[in-house]
Amino acid sequence: MKPSSWTKNAGHVENEVIMTRRIHRGSFLILEGEDDHRFWHPRVASLACELAIGDGKQNVEGAVRRLDARNFSGALGLVDDDLDSLDGRALPLPNLLATDAHDLERLLLRSRALERVLAEYGKPDKIRHFEEDRACTVRAALFARGLVFGRLRRLAQRHGWGLPSSALSPERFTDRDRWEVDRDRLYALAVTAGVSPSIHAVHEAVSGLPEADH
Repeated sequence: MKPSSWTKNAGHVENEVIMTRRIHRGSFLILEGEDDHRFWHPRVASLACELAIGDGKQNVEGAVRRLDARNFSGALGLVDDDLDSLDGRALPLPNLLATDAHDLERLLLRSRALERVLAEYGKPDKIRHFEEDRACTVRAALFARGLVFGRLRRLAQRHGWGLPSSALSPERFTDRDRWEVDRDRLYALAVTAGVSPSIHAVHEAVSGLPEADH
């Protein structure tokens, strides 16, 4: 049993892959976390590809770098793009891949999976009325509301603001009945943290982000 303070690092991931090679002669796909594992597990040929969890982007990159240095054949790492492509950061390793979008969740939102979820759990009349009243699709509405949080996170990263991701939970700032985000209350986080003088200043800073940051 691992001690409660134990945390996985790139070396642990590297050793896990090397040890598994003794019983698995196929390929390896190293993923960031449990959610990625649940998504990819039914989508790969289990006998041909073994999934490994890196517990974080840095560990995945580090493990791939270590395995490449060993000339280990058959291992790929898959990480979230996050904001790397927006910042012009290229992938540092040939055996490291990134999602086309910001992360796996956005890939799913862009895919036909959303229509399947809505068809299974949504009410057609409510969906139709919503899209007619808002003059946009459910997908477009989700993107618009999610973008509010994404652009604030982008601004925080650009300026080194110490805004924890847990504090930016959409549930805290979204009126479920009206499907509206309270931007002023959200932006007040930056003022409370002492990184911006006013909510108005945060509005201006967010508005000043280039459209490519979408």
